[in-house]
Amino acid sequence: MKPSTVFLRRWRRIGIVTILVVTAFSGAACLRFDASGVTFEARPHNDFVTPAIEGIWRWEGYGRWVEIERDQITIYDVTQGYCVPSIELPRHLASDFLLGNYVPPDQLQFQIIPEITQYSLMRKSQLPDHCSAQNLDSEAHLEFGEDPIYNFGIFWQIFQEHYPFFAERNLDWEQQYERFRPQVTSHTPPEELWSIFQKMVSPLRDGHVSLQNENEDFSSETLPQVLPGVYAEFLAQQTGSKEAFKEEAFEEAFEEEAFEDYAERALREVMEIVQDHYLQGDFTEAANDLIFWGTLEGNIGYLHVLSMEGYSGEDDSVYDLEELKEALEPLQEAWQTWDALIVDVRFNGGGSDEIALWIAQHFTKKQHLAFRKQAKDRSGMTPLQTVYLEPATRTPFVRPIVLLTSRMTGSAAEVFTLSLKDLPHVTLLGDRTGGAFSDVLEKPLPNGWLLELSNEVYSAANGTVYEAQGIPPDIPVSLFTQADRRQQRDAALERAMAWVKEGP
Repeated sequence: MKPSTVFLRRWRRIGIVTILVVTAFSGAACLRFDASGVTFEARPHNDFVTPAIEGIWRWEGYGRWVEIERDQITIYDVTQGYCVPSIELPRHLASDFLLGNYVPPDQLQFQIIPEITQYSLMRKSQLPDHCSAQNLDSEAHLEFGEDPIYNFGIFWQIFQEHYPFFAERNLDWEQQYERFRPQVTSHTPPEELWSIFQKMVSPLRDGHVSLQNENEDFSSETLPQVLPGVYAEFLAQQTGSKEAFKEEAFEEAFEEEAFEDYAERALREVMEIVQDHYLQGDFTEAANDLIFWGTLEGNIGYLHVLSMEGYSGEDDSVYDLEELKEALEPLQEAWQTWDALIVDVRFNGGGSDEIALWIAQHFTKKQHLAFRKQAKDRSGMTPLQTVYLEPATRTPFVRPIVLLTSRMTGSAAEVFTLSLKDLPHVTLLGDRTGGAFSDVLEKPLPNGWLLELSNEVYSAANGTVYEAQGIPPDIPVSLFTQADRRQQRDAALERAMAWVKEGP
């Protein structure tokens, strides 16, 4: 298997900036998303090459403006009081990975290959005043860039305009402003401002909210919050106390490196127990060792998907998809003989929605509404985008499936879970998922720090939003317990096997 650090990495979905920078220098995929679902086909007509789209556009839902010129595309990150040109790309490169559909005269729909989200640009006569070249080049603008008060205001404003989950995550953002703004002056040192920003967003506990500077990065979700039971063991071992685990002890007692080492050993042990004590005979590893499968007792198949990216070893989901397609060919042959299948995403922190949906499509024989999504900006919510699963093979696996989930199941792995949960032959077993679905929205701050946050709302076919709470299992089972590991057992896997054999 891959090094155990893979278990602990929160595989955040690639942000828009990363996609643009990376994909611009790689080949483009032939993936297209439309109303009928995710399909693979020859590249269709691309309106990103037509001169008619030159001009100024507002990117709906994401706080961006786009200036398309004959030879260059410039993307501006914009709030009500801030503008920065964050990306500049040669147009001939952009047309290789931006797939556009021009709806004259004022709308341009596009997607970033190979991702599934459809974005919308609306034509405007000019950029906002604070995006003008004169303003961006002014001494006042450059001087404001390092000002702590200005950066505090922009930081707060970005969340105010784009973050849709304050209610779900029980945080009053207006109150945070009133509490922390008096602590910032024009002389506040960077390290103190960094600490203030951490304190402002820590209560969100959102795996897609993070902050980066040139020396460090911070996530508002910590590993103990993802693995509370394992962390309770760690605390008991460190302190000798057998008292019940208290979540408020996280910040006081959290020794990050020591707990990461402890958690890695615990999770590696669970993986080895599955491979050594439950799988019969040899098992097959594929996709950079991030997927493996084999046969359990009772002719039940077992498929473990450790991540929704990284299959090719390259930092590009285009190559991941090709590697995945090749890897699943022998798996599809194997599952023709299985009576049931257990799919394990308990260790899967996410990756690419496109990868997640491509795998999920192998478990349905007809079109299935997977989920809906929309984005938030200052003007409100974008229209709902509906995503369907279409059968990706003539031989889908539609016999009983048990999907194993945990609080580590996050991001694109939750999208995978959301896409399958309502299928009649799928049962969820384990713990609730992590509760962080949105693609990551990247926003640069004036001082050069990078902010990442959730700005998209994913909803199930029935309209339920599982952000923060996570998707609950049909059958709850305690996971990763020390008692099970000592007995070389995987109680969740045993319960799944019994469910398949005995039925509901």
